[in-house]
Amino acid sequence: MHISRPTRFLCMSNLVLKSSIDVEQLLSVFLSGRKKTTLLSYSSDLTEFTKFLGVQTIQDAALTLIGMGQAKANLETHRYRSVMMEQGLASSTINRRLSALRSLLKLARTFGLINWSIETGNLPSSSYRDTSGPGLSIFKKMVQLASSQRNRAKAARDVAIFRLMFDLGLRVSEITALEFADVNIESRSINILAKGRREKMKITLPIVTVEAIKAWINVRALNKTNLFYNLDRQGNGERITRRGIHKLVVSFSIKAGRQTWPHGIRHLSITEACKAAQENGIPIEEILTFSRHKSLSTLLIYRDQNEDIRGRIAELVAQKL
Repeated sequence: MHISRPTRFLCMSNLVLKSSIDVEQLLSVFLSGRKKTTLLSYSSDLTEFTKFLGVQTIQDAALTLIGMGQAKANLETHRYRSVMMEQGLASSTINRRLSALRSLLKLARTFGLINWSIETGNLPSSSYRDTSGPGLSIFKKMVQLASSQRNRAKAARDVAIFRLMFDLGLRVSEITALEFADVNIESRSINILAKGRREKMKITLPIVTVEAIKAWINVRALNKTNLFYNLDRQGNGERITRRGIHKLVVSFSIKAGRQTWPHGIRHLSITEACKAAQENGIPIEEILTFSRHKSLSTLLIYRDQNEDIRGRIAELVAQKL
């Protein structure tokens, strides 16, 4: 994360107190002590807000937001929320980005820089409204399209990412946080930093997933600590971002015939896991170790949608009349 030279909050009319706290210190405290996945998410969220404001750096965005005052800050964040809704972003993504802004301003208020907060609320969550995902046939076509790219390195990288998303049901944040050292080909395992955890957990890899990762490792041109990195000139070999994977999934899904998003592939993975568990006599509770959900009630939504229990019961009720 690039931060330009410190800017002092000494002459801004919207500040409550004169302070020696600068933007660099504010952002440093805001981002310190967080897990790597949270740090990457917050940095990405602040970068998106920076683009929305049309300024150069995260530091500029923070200074601009704080200098707006309560009325204009609320107006701009409301407008930001509307723009994200128009872009078709998921409610969870919009809410997370707004939460990052509220948290930053809360810290600024703690430092005595302002005496107000933004009241822009979250959208109703609809994360699990549809757990079906794009469907197996569409996803198979996405993998085929990815593997047939002329750029051999990009083909191998994209297929490896897709296989991890589907074979293991990995979240985007879990993929972007992967380091090269997290992969052990000999033991067929990978260490991931799962959501809500501070320590990495070891997961055994299917043979086909290992082969996909090996294919990517064999064509990696850069000696990077991160497992997946950008291959375009603008990316300069930097770690692949949430936005990068989002664009990747959307692009290939449209070409395959049905637009979906990264979490849609995770939905598909867990839905197929529920089917496989039922076919092989594995209790639904065991799927929690695969999906890494904390609550069984969340997992049951996948099973119920797959089996359409509500529809079956409705049919039985209708026949009573």
